[in-house]
Amino acid sequence: FHPYESWWRNRLYIIAERWAARFSRRVFVVADAMSRQALAAGIGTEDLYRTVYSGFDMEPLLNLKRDDALASELGIPDGCPVVGKVARLFELKGYRNLMKAAPIIAEAVPRVRFLIVGDGVLTDEIKRQVHDLGLTENFIFAGLVKPSEVMRYISLMDVVVHLSLREGLPRSLSQAAAAAKPCVGLDLDGTPEVIIDGQTGYVCTPGDHSAVATAVVSLLQNPERNG
Repeated sequence: FHPYESWWRNRLYIIAERWAARFSRRVFVVADAMSRQALAAGIGTEDLYRTVYSGFDMEPLLNLKRDDALASELGIPDGCPVVGKVARLFELKGYRNLMKAAPIIAEAVPRVRFLIVGDGVLTDEIKRQVHDLGLTENFIFAGLVKPSEVMRYISLMDVVVHLSLREGLPRSLSQAAAAAKPCVGLDLDGTPEVIIDGQTGYVCTPGDHSAVATAVVSLLQNPERNG
């Protein structure tokens, strides 16, 4: 259940979760925000919940170096700042939000490249929007890549954005943080538990595309803040 789901589906989910919680000795969540949301919906009691953040191998990310060979393969010119997003091209994953901020970012930083890592049902729609906005040169669609390869793409990103409207704990932001990449996300679910607003990136109000653009541009134009 979440704010962007239909009311009747939310009702069914909440009823089912309340019932399940009665028979549960422990409920594990991937972010503190998820237990707060569940408790607010009357699901279980506070002592039932434990937060276990998603784990991954941090070692390859801690001293991540730019993969120049991959940059050449993707056609990213030297000196072009890169804004990256790693997520399925799917509903609620934040691509429509990105497309509203992208023209503002590109106007302020004309040489910017948006590196999209992922694939899904919205691919054709997003590519049409990119074309209609005249931003074809600014966007690079890498498609679906193996999880073990994601770090190579993160190495090329100067800023990582994740504008999903529904997320437990955004894994791509956690990986970016481990690689000392500044992030921009929304004040939803577990995102504020990954981004320290004003220190490791910026947390923006959902729907405020100007704030997202301003945050990204600020990080691109002030690289000394990065990392």
